Amino acid sequence: MGKIGCAAAVVLLGMLGLEVWVYLLVSRLVVHDYFVPLVVIGVMSIIGVAMIRRTIAQIPMALLGGGGGRLMVRMMAGALLVFPGLLTDALGLLLLLPGVNRLFSTLGNKILAAVIKRSMAAMMKGGAGGAGGGFAAFGQLGGFPGAKGGGFPGFPGFPAPGGQAPRLSPDDQASFPPKGRIPGKPPKTYDTTAERE
Repeated sequence: MGKIGCAAAVVLLGMLGLEVWVYLLVSRLVVHDYFVPLVVIGVMSIIGVAMIRRTIAQIPMALLGGGGGRLMVRMMAGALLVFPGLLTDALGLLLLLPGVNRLFSTLGNKILAAVIKRSMAAMMKGGAGGAGGGFAAFGQLGGFPGAKGGGFPGFPGFPAPGGQAPRLSPDDQASFPPKGRIPGKPPKTYDTTAERE
């Protein structure tokens, strides 16, 4: 295990030890019961999982509107709520306050931009989806985490049927949305034939 892995393990063990100490302190001095804090921790974990799932579903639209940083902060708050312990639950709830959320959303935007830049560079090199990369490879990976199907979940007409994004070569034609998707409206056809000069 490298230096970073050892440091992460020490930090994780330290956090767990601190959480146990806070749990015992609250159990003995505040509520005089060991069961009530466990229920609070369980409920907060369920809320955290639901918050993360909902936030992941909102990411595609937020990326278009520039609100990705706010969602990154909300996802971090959800992760803190999922981690068992009263101290991390308090930190997660603190991140959900509107003023604190706005304060950290700039940092969230920078982190999100770095993650997208790195993943798109890997896909364009063919690392994530084989030769060709691009968005077709993104759809083959299953799209965004937690989303159904491939392609871009949440965008009308973009989740590809069968979970696969269409692969187009320069002489192919594709119809968007797929035929039969919108009754009464014929699909638009896009010709991908390369222009020759």
